[in-house]
Amino acid sequence: MKYNGFYFWMFKSPMKKVLAEKYGREYAADIMKKSKKVYRELVEKADDIGDDNPMAYNELFALAFVAPYVASEKKIHPNSSCHMRMHFEENNKSQILLIYGYS
Repeated sequence: MKYNGFYFWMFKSPMKKVLAEKYGREYAADIMKKSKKVYRELVEKADDIGDDNPMAYNELFALAFVAPYVASEKKIHPNSSCHMRMHFEENNKSQILLIYGYS
């Protein structure tokens, strides 16, 4: 799939905040730095389902939250990824609506 850094950029701050709360600021900064590279690799290895496919957005969205887990060598508990996603959704409802074309 063609790399698009938008989703990682958009979720980076909330993910880092949750990781810092659970694992400390230094660890969170290190994992997020590694995650950017991992995210790019995951996206480029993913099957290209087409830019016009609505599921492409879901795939890029999901990979943004999988990247820290993979970057941590799976040391971050999977529930932390769920917590990061929920934290983002609770605090950014207007951005989510814009992503999916609602105004």
